[in-house]
Amino acid sequence: MMKFVRSVGWVLALGLFGCSAAPDASPGGELSGQSAEQLALRLCAGPLHLDCAKNQYCSATGVNNCPSARTPGVCATRPEACTDLFDPVCGCDGANYSNSCFAAAVGVAVQHAGTCEAKAPFSGGIAGIACPGLGKCVDDPSDDCDPKAGGADCGGLCSCVQNVLCIRGTHFDSDPNVCSCVPNAPTCVQRVLCIRGSHFDNDPKVCSCVPDASLQ
Repeated sequence: MMKFVRSVGWVLALGLFGCSAAPDASPGGELSGQSAEQLALRLCAGPLHLDCAKNQYCSATGVNNCPSARTPGVCATRPEACTDLFDPVCGCDGANYSNSCFAAAVGVAVQHAGTCEAKAPFSGGIAGIACPGLGKCVDDPSDDCDPKAGGADCGGLCSCVQNVLCIRGTHFDSDPNVCSCVPNAPTCVQRVLCIRGSHFDNDPKVCSCVPDASLQ
């Protein structure tokens, strides 16, 4: 049994070479100064559900490659201090962080650079939660529960595909949190000339001539 576990660890370790997002990666994208055996000892999550030390966290091995029961990660040391450089990243917990250091400090692996996209609402599950509007509940690929494989209580995510025509004055909002026809935003078109000392404010809530700031 021990030989089998060790062999699995080696297979997973070998699959991590060449991942530029792994800790201690060189500019060329290859892990430097580490043997396969050393790297195997640093694996976390994955099919073996490996943990890291108390002062470490499970880091992703690449873009959109968050550690999970299916995907192994690599243990990395949590930083004790971070700079204020604003270089936003999307954490594997779905939250945004001002830079990768702040994510690592709280033990969160980075999913990708830039802010996270709006997450689709949860649907299905044991409560049978419906999607907003015309949304459709689909399987969540990030979990280990597949409704088609007998997981009747598995939760899913809402997807949105426009399959209706919206009436004049409305448009289709494909945000999974909306997924329906919504009124167009009010607009304001200047139809008058403003007298000297005033200007036209095209804010839909104002839509009229207003005094210049220097006269207020």
